[in-house]
Amino acid sequence: MKRVEITFERGGKFIVELLEKDAPKTCAALLKALPLVGLEVRHAKSSGDEVYVQAMSMDVPEENNVVPAQGDVAFNVMPNWRAICIYYGPKITNKYNFNLFGRVTKDLKTLEEVGNRVWLRGTEKADIRLVKD
Repeated sequence: MKRVEITFERGGKFIVELLEKDAPKTCAALLKALPLVGLEVRHAKSSGDEVYVQAMSMDVPEENNVVPAQGDVAFNVMPNWRAICIYYGPKITNKYNFNLFGRVTKDLKTLEEVGNRVWLRGTEKADIRLVKD
């Protein structure tokens, strides 16, 4: 299983396990785009406990629309709003289904702290890189 690492500039590093069987096109587009450096992380409070980064260069069709849960990493396929969405807490009010392509399975408490920090302190930068095993 391929994995990527998301590193936040103010602290917090998370491994995302890619779900290549469930979202092969989304995973392939992400892997092709890597590394993604200096991404601006924003909060999506209207969707609940979610932070996101724009990823306009990733052109991916819908492939496994699901309602996200804490720790899920999904891709918003809407053409004018392509984004990698990271769901950090249990309060998710997202009305849209996005392509679920990855999952953070460890250190969810710290992930929630990072999400709340972005909510309270504003945007920060993050990098996404392939984990080499």
